[in-house]
Amino acid sequence: MISWPKELTKLLKKAFVQRSSFQRKMSKAFSSFYRDAFNSEAYLTFCTSLYGRSLPQFNLIDSDQWDLFLEELKGIPKRGSDRFLDLGCGMGHNTLEVSKMLKLSGVGVDFSEDAVKKGKKLNINELTDVTFRLGNFHDPFFLQKNEKYKIIFSLDGLYGLKDWEDMLTLLLDRLEVDGKILIFYSSILKEYEEEGPLAKALKSLKRKKNGVNFIFRSYDFTKQEEVLLRRTDKLLEDFKASFKKEGLDGLYKTKKDECKKGLFWHQKKRTKRLFTVIEKVSF
Repeated sequence: MISWPKELTKLLKKAFVQRSSFQRKMSKAFSSFYRDAFNSEAYLTFCTSLYGRSLPQFNLIDSDQWDLFLEELKGIPKRGSDRFLDLGCGMGHNTLEVSKMLKLSGVGVDFSEDAVKKGKKLNINELTDVTFRLGNFHDPFFLQKNEKYKIIFSLDGLYGLKDWEDMLTLLLDRLEVDGKILIFYSSILKEYEEEGPLAKALKSLKRKKNGVNFIFRSYDFTKQEEVLLRRTDKLLEDFKASFKKEGLDGLYKTKKDECKKGLFWHQKKRTKRLFTVIEKVSF
């Protein structure tokens, strides 16, 4: 039996409590949004008008970003036995669409219990081999032991990470050779022209040469994000009465606050939006 030092035991307990507390707070914060957005006709119509896709979307992926994402997916060599992982799957609409398009089984993970329930409910009528489950990305053991994937993606689902290097190390370990990790992520920068945390972590891992070979590239959608936020803000005003009619003023306010915060950082030139593609190679 291992005897842990008292100081280490206290630190581990504190870290666990903090992670659990974070997950509870975030899950609660998103619960009302998922509950309202899942059944709202106003929100569905709003998203269709904004993104050109008929689903209750909660990310900043416009049609150009989505098309590029699909293009990257199609370029991955796949077999019928391959699987994919969706990190921060939300209510599972995109997870199920990817599964049907690629004809692959997959797993959707989210920290919100309410979102996972919605994903499972949505999947009842879909002929896909997708599993939805609860997971806290701040817990290094949130993935099941030894599970491997050909494709790992996150559509604005990895916010709040404290250690990008640890997360990327874990994901690269679980990624099959010739597979890809695809991440959409908007960073708040400490100063203008600074690199975001994801880019810094990838370059650091490259320097360390820890035995995992990978290449990566990023597409910059910063300007497009600002345009999308302005379009969103204007469109919300057009749909304000529809949200009010459904009694979903909170849903309207959530999206307005998102626009306000996003445009504030764009005005300060302190934000960057990247679509990062990481490929595990054998050389």
